[in-house]
Amino acid sequence: MSHHLHGEASPRLKQLLAEDPAVADQRASTWLQDQAGDGPWILHGAGNLGRRVYAHLQAQSGRILAVSDSNPANWGMSLGEHQVLSPAEALGRWGSEACTLVTVFNTGHAFLETQHALQPLASRPVLPVQGYFWRYPEAFLPYYAFDRPSRLLAGREQLIEAAALFSDDESRRQFEGHLIWRLALDFKALPKGDPTTQYFDPELRPGSPRGLFVDCGAFDGDTLLKYIECYGPETPGMVGYEPDPANFARMTDWVRTLPEALQRKIDCRCAAVGGRDGWLHFTADGGSGARVAQDGGLQVKVVRLDEDLHGQRVEWIKMDLEGQELEALEGSLALPHASSRTYTISMYHRTEDFWVIPGFLARHLPNHSLHVRSHGEDGYDLVCYAIPGASNS
Repeated sequence: MSHHLHGEASPRLKQLLAEDPAVADQRASTWLQDQAGDGPWILHGAGNLGRRVYAHLQAQSGRILAVSDSNPANWGMSLGEHQVLSPAEALGRWGSEACTLVTVFNTGHAFLETQHALQPLASRPVLPVQGYFWRYPEAFLPYYAFDRPSRLLAGREQLIEAAALFSDDESRRQFEGHLIWRLALDFKALPKGDPTTQYFDPELRPGSPRGLFVDCGAFDGDTLLKYIECYGPETPGMVGYEPDPANFARMTDWVRTLPEALQRKIDCRCAAVGGRDGWLHFTADGGSGARVAQDGGLQVKVVRLDEDLHGQRVEWIKMDLEGQELEALEGSLALPHASSRTYTISMYHRTEDFWVIPGFLARHLPNHSLHVRSHGEDGYDLVCYAIPGASNS
């Protein structure tokens, strides 16, 4: 790699990365039993994941004594043979005989905060759903970037290299924290996410935009709106790629509410971004989880950026593509002025993103500085920033 290395992995991370993959997976598979035995259980979280774990646990003949949820709107609804209760009622009645499994895992949920709120109500442990995933990996893993330790250890050498590519201490701290969490399920190692600065950290964004801002995975236009709020209406222009028809419709509806002069600066394109032009199967849910999938019921157009934006000056590329980031990056390489372009790339959708995306950026952008920041909780919304014009010597 062309980048100079800025340090090396901490002793704890080196120790975890030195573990034999089979031994690491065995340790992971017994993590939940080591903490809680075989139950019985209180499940906390009655959303889609909670329902999935509930059905799986019943299929394993596991004992479920209660289901709770923090949202009062869900209290009293049925989940299997249980009624959803308040945490106070569920843990007050069964917290001395059942461990609590927190079946919530999303960008806005911090397990440690839930554990802190629930543990005083119970005398048995309050535990994270990731431990259940480790016990039954065939049914639940991979789950975004979370997987068995052996999947990370398969990239051991690349991870050690990647850990040394980042240009600042905070990036190295955050990168190591995420890896330690995925290898040891140590939630205290995770950095706190800051959703308010996602893609627009004042220290990691262009000062005064001189070219196009290209939003790959534009959802309903939320990031384009942040861009306008950050830089004002006097910007050179924006392009938003969004393949989900429902999300695309919401984005175009929002654009039509803007002043006409600003509308003309926003080019909305209903397409996915990838490594080659063509068509892909796609799962569209009208939400933030829309993604490329072999069994998807929708065919969507796919474009290469360096062909679709041929001849245009692109100053900043943002990507949040549900696991297609590397292919899309490869399709952007022939765009001119790469040495002065900012990249903000999501790196939490696939396990290998942790080493592949920083490594790719380091190889192809040798004069950029690399940074990583956490913008969500529990492993979500981790973004790699490649900033032009900075010396890495």
